[in-house]
Amino acid sequence: MDINTCFATTSAFRELALYSHLVPGVASLILGAVAYFNAPNRYKAVFFFGFTIAFALWLGGDLINWVANDYHLVAATWAPLDYINIVFFALLFGFVYTDLSSRPMPVWLSGLLILSAVVPFFLTVTGQAVFQLNQPQCEMVDNEFLANYKAIFEALILGATLLFGIYRMIQSWKNRRERIRVLLVVGSIVLFMGIFAGAEYVSTATSIFEITLYSLFALPFFILFLTIAITNYETFKIGDKGVQVLFYIFILIGGAEFFFVQNPTDLLLTILGFAVTLGFGALLFQSAKREIRNRHEIEELAGNLEAANARLKELDQLKSEFLSIASHQLRAPLTAIRGYASLVVQGDYGTVPEALKEPLDRIAESSRVMASSIEDYLNISRIEQGRLKYEMAPVALGDLARKVTDELRPVATEHGLALTYLAPPQEVTVTADVGKVKQVITNLVDNAIKYTPAGSVSVAVERAGVGARVTVSDTGIGIGKDEIGGLFEKFKRARDANKVNTTGTGLGLYVAKQLVEGHKGKIWIESEGTGKGTKFIVELPA
Repeated sequence: MDINTCFATTSAFRELALYSHLVPGVASLILGAVAYFNAPNRYKAVFFFGFTIAFALWLGGDLINWVANDYHLVAATWAPLDYINIVFFALLFGFVYTDLSSRPMPVWLSGLLILSAVVPFFLTVTGQAVFQLNQPQCEMVDNEFLANYKAIFEALILGATLLFGIYRMIQSWKNRRERIRVLLVVGSIVLFMGIFAGAEYVSTATSIFEITLYSLFALPFFILFLTIAITNYETFKIGDKGVQVLFYIFILIGGAEFFFVQNPTDLLLTILGFAVTLGFGALLFQSAKREIRNRHEIEELAGNLEAANARLKELDQLKSEFLSIASHQLRAPLTAIRGYASLVVQGDYGTVPEALKEPLDRIAESSRVMASSIEDYLNISRIEQGRLKYEMAPVALGDLARKVTDELRPVATEHGLALTYLAPPQEVTVTADVGKVKQVITNLVDNAIKYTPAGSVSVAVERAGVGARVTVSDTGIGIGKDEIGGLFEKFKRARDANKVNTTGTGLGLYVAKQLVEGHKGKIWIESEGTGKGTKFIVELPA
């Protein structure tokens, strides 16, 4: 037989080979390029683009085998096909792994894939991938070992892809959108590559190589499913232009077949196929446009919310700074008023008429309450600006609680209350900021005095595990069970608080909680209910 007679053996399938190779090759390259140049996750896109390039190379080599009229060219392009086949299967699995796991492939798995390609690479470069040429059929005799090796490798890759996809779907079972995306990606890969690998194996075993031509007609479905996953389900987040490009891919795949029509039956089938493809493409395009439009609206809304949030933070900062400045400005004259009122009452400026003693006492008491409120405002300002600092040192907690009790006993006496201190058997020492702990205890005792119309208030210190506990108990108005949880919030007061004390701000307990938690401690309230008294309990670590 003459050396240039390959046309005689492929004439019946040449038109089919051109369509089944050229159109998928161009389409897959465009799909890979669009994904690569638009994807934020470049690592995943590299695997996918690498797969499309390797697949296009295989299609180009196989096409030459079908349309070339030169035995030497057929032999040259036939030899590396099995190796390229293994490479694009490995790259496809790399894409699946990085897409479904959302992380780079581990070194050991990358090494395993590279190692699996060593054997076919060695057989290819040493000329052992194929043997002699079967001239009458214009076909090369394949290396049976390499053909079986390739079949096993493809089966393992497809099995691993399927198992990994099932595992990922179980993981994301509550996320319907991700579950559908995984199904589209894995389903399209298993469908097409399974058909492709099966057709390759059967054609090699039977030497009926035109079987592979028909298997390539499953590629449009592979591209369709992947395109839906890429556009509607954001596998690559390619944007508006990318969606338009992929839409034109569908038109290319469907319309190109008109160039290869040879009879009326083929024309009818081509028209039907093109209509289906165009319909799917149009639905995909409209759905993707709607999805992208919605995403843009969400992103714009998120941007507006972010700007509004930044403005709110700025205003909150200005509020805190204003509060700090105003409080400082008020504290100085208020301290002077309180101090001078106390000196006048004590007689340092001469005998005070009886008629003036009560008003002066009220001035002193009101200025004390106001000074306490201003200190709370200053502390809130420092807390919100992150400027509250703690100077930690050993503190004798019992001694500190006794001093606070002694300082506030005159206030309790004025209210007709008995204020007692229950000392621990031995001194309890904690590491704390003495000023802030004193402020917490003062706040709780003062609070108990304000909301106890009659009866008593007691302060107790004791050990609690490896730490210490301060308990301030009163026989006051008590607190309803449904109110206890909210009293540590800013400006929050009990329902009956105004009946007993109209000057409260609802800030004292909030500040106390912040200071205690700044010491890694705990603070809580216990009460049997309205009218049954209250316990404020603070625990500090040793």
